[in-house]
Amino acid sequence: MREQPAAEPSGGGLRLALALLALAACLAGLNQVSDLAQPGAGWRFSLLGGVSGLIAWAAIRALGRVAEPRRAVVFWIVAIGLRVLVLPMHPGDDLWRYLWEGRIQTLEPPFNPYLVAPDAAALEPFRTPWWRWINHPEWASIYPPGAQVLFAGLARVGDDPWLWKVVFGACDLAIVALLLGWIRGGDRYRTAAWYAWNPLAIVSFAGAGHYDSTMVLALLGAAACVRSEFDGPGSGEKLPARRWVAAGLLLGIALSLKAVPVLLLPLWALVARRRFVWMLPGLAIPALLALAYGFPSEDILGPLREFTARARTNDMVWWIWEAAAGPRPRNGAYSAVLVLVVLAIAWRMRAEPGRGILWVLGAAVVLSPVLHPWYLCWVLPFAALRSAWPWSVFSVSIFGYYLLWESGLWWVPWEQPVWQRLLIALPPVIALALCRRAKIAGLSSG
Repeated sequence: MREQPAAEPSGGGLRLALALLALAACLAGLNQVSDLAQPGAGWRFSLLGGVSGLIAWAAIRALGRVAEPRRAVVFWIVAIGLRVLVLPMHPGDDLWRYLWEGRIQTLEPPFNPYLVAPDAAALEPFRTPWWRWINHPEWASIYPPGAQVLFAGLARVGDDPWLWKVVFGACDLAIVALLLGWIRGGDRYRTAAWYAWNPLAIVSFAGAGHYDSTMVLALLGAAACVRSEFDGPGSGEKLPARRWVAAGLLLGIALSLKAVPVLLLPLWALVARRRFVWMLPGLAIPALLALAYGFPSEDILGPLREFTARARTNDMVWWIWEAAAGPRPRNGAYSAVLVLVVLAIAWRMRAEPGRGILWVLGAAVVLSPVLHPWYLCWVLPFAALRSAWPWSVFSVSIFGYYLLWESGLWWVPWEQPVWQRLLIALPPVIALALCRRAKIAGLSSG
């Protein structure tokens, strides 16, 4: 990446200040329209989110021209301040389920969230004023056992959404700190700002209260333990065993929080080679936690399997196939394609694991039958490390997803017209094509 000058005339500082004021105003506006159940909130949230992403780009570009001694201070003030700014945002409806599933584990006697759905008659005496905001109350939990341990631990501290959002926002800031520790060079703050100042990450964790930041933190931490292998192949054999053990523990924690890191296991095995055996104790964490909740009982696996087989929201690819071949009632074939693609990526990029982890997570997002905006935050830290800016474009266009809550002349709630799908998908595709063209042109001129 090209180095930026150490400082710029006062006009650069003015541009940065104006961009940050505009960004703060947009995020404050998002707070006001974050209750998506209100008429008109969906399109306002989409518009303000997209505009905030574009403004963030301008601010990040200006940061590179701030004098280096002040760059770190500006970087952290903005990263922390923007997350504090969105704390009053109306929580996403997933947060109410986290609160509920944690709460019922603290009752006497405790209830197993995998066996009792929120609308179960046995739980009726324990309903709270916010119970009515739980999504899909007819379904028992679909979250992995590590997430349930997290929910129960936080519920013992309190059920105030602000507390939970502060925790998830703090994990998000820890991701930022890990990125800064990984990136080298005078442009490191601007590079990290592509994640740290990204409105999608800010809104998803400190604003809406999604817990995915805990998984991303553990996953990035696992990669950081063996960073030399991800920075450049061939040095992994020189790493001490304790590094691979620590990586296994963190990867196991990530697996226990979200299922998606399981797709990275083939790549990790190819990168670690014979050292993968040292990671195995940590990788047992999800299984050990699952036993405490009654896995692998069919009473638990049945509803989870059914939900996974049928859930469809905002997919990027399969709607095109189904427009030509007809709809499919289940996701089994799509999941099989994803697994095959991931295996191919792992083998193809076994010597470039830094690219491989980005491509595997990217495939998980693009080929998943379900794509919520906060899923992109799985990818964004690794995209920042690789300066893969099409993902930053995607993090802006994905705000079009929130039109799903809206009703109007050209659309109805939770039914995506083609134009909405293209609004989300075309900008990152165009950005990727431009990047490929620039790379090819660079190779030709070289």
